Amino acid sequence: MGFSGGGSNILKNHTHDSGILQDGGNLRLDGITEGNLSSGSVTYSDGNNMQELSVGTTGNQLTVSAGNIPEWSSTMTQLSTQESIQTGIFTSASLVYVAVGNGMQLTLPNRTGGKALVCCNYTIKNSGTNSNYVSLFDAGVSSGIYQSYYGGNDVPGCLCGIFDLSGQVIELYTKTTGGSVSIIQSGGAVAGSICAIEIS
Repeated sequence: MGFSGGGSNILKNHTHDSGILQDGGNLRLDGITEGNLSSGSVTYSDGNNMQELSVGTTGNQLTVSAGNIPEWSSTMTQLSTQESIQTGIFTSASLVYVAVGNGMQLTLPNRTGGKALVCCNYTIKNSGTNSNYVSLFDAGVSSGIYQSYYGGNDVPGCLCGIFDLSGQVIELYTKTTGGSVSIIQSGGAVAGSICAIEIS
């Protein structure tokens, strides 16, 4: 906008550029420039005009709506969890990995660049004193993480790993080098479970 005081002394359009004569220099935002904004609010552009977003409440997260407009939310919309509880006892004498089933699986969502922390807790038992293995696999037995243990008693365990959000099934697998291996759900409130939380 231009300002005219008459004659040749016309104030040029104000762009806050110190290199332009009569422009006035930088806009001072550190407690100098006055405005009619609410305390704690932020400003953003809707593509045409500047808009004000009032401050959110304690614990709110700044998110983006479908219209590419910033907004406050009481939840982190990109953070989701899944959980599956084991429904029975699985026993196998397989020397190669086999799926435990019985609810010890979940399907991750598909989001480019996203990752999830997957954790699985279980109890394992062997009929002999051989080495036994449990693994969380992504889309079959091509990639994953595993643990091993030696012995026959009931042993609690937990597997945790970070997996891509690629729409794949994450499932608990097991195998043994001898005897039979069991993934156990005890009676009452004790059960195995697998859960995931999106972390990026």
